[in-house]
Amino acid sequence: VKKISKLTKNEIAKFIDECECSNKQKNQILKELKSFFNYLIMEEILIASPVTNIKKYKVEKEEMKYWTPEQLKKVIDTLNEDCNSGTLNIKKNASLVKTFIMISFSLGDRVGETRALTYDCFNKDLLTVNINHSINYDRNSNDFLSNTKNYNSQRKIEITEKLINVIDDYKSFLTDSLNIPVKDSDIIFFNYSTNKPYSDDILRKKFNYYCEKANVPRIRMYDLRHTYVATMMAEGKELYHISRRVGHASYSTTVNKYGHLSTKIRKEIAEITDKYI
Repeated sequence: VKKISKLTKNEIAKFIDECECSNKQKNQILKELKSFFNYLIMEEILIASPVTNIKKYKVEKEEMKYWTPEQLKKVIDTLNEDCNSGTLNIKKNASLVKTFIMISFSLGDRVGETRALTYDCFNKDLLTVNINHSINYDRNSNDFLSNTKNYNSQRKIEITEKLINVIDDYKSFLTDSLNIPVKDSDIIFFNYSTNKPYSDDILRKKFNYYCEKANVPRIRMYDLRHTYVATMMAEGKELYHISRRVGHASYSTTVNKYGHLSTKIRKEIAEITDKYI
């Protein structure tokens, strides 16, 4: 439209305002533009950045969603039915989703961390799992794994034998029923048809299918992490002990994110007692 050196703050702000996207996406555009103009300053192409004083757009926080224990059980029961009596393709999808849900709910980890887990991350003797990576979201990269969100996200946490059995069952299904030569170093949620990890889109589609089939509220896969925290809080576990397991950089992060759930969960527990009165 005009030379970069002639662009003004108001013109750029107007450009972003008129973009047909969410405020969250507008903030991302602003972030990229700031980075671009800072580069131009560093290269001595510009003297000052015209986007420095443009304020971020207000983004309303999404309501935190999670399943109740009863809803989680409905989903698992539905998945077990398909695992035991469906066609081979149905069994494949059900086994995939069941394993994903069981890992995510049991560990309380992030979706990217779940997707990056390999079979040898799980120690059957010590009953622990090492979370050292997240999935690489750059589709153009040949590396499937990337770093976790922060240093504290790299952690070793305790697990149960039941979770080990779920993972072993999924591995056995791939090897015995689908004749796939699975190695311990393989990513668990690996699509052997494409020779790449399952994408977010494919996993989400299969996950949403079982939300509807089990007739439970549709939540995001990331909300399995919230489901874990909400369940632990309902069981009376302190946020302090939950914090390290979910890989937060500090205890205050856990409090700021989940502290408000405490009162809500207590009220829900109080209402449940009405059934018995």
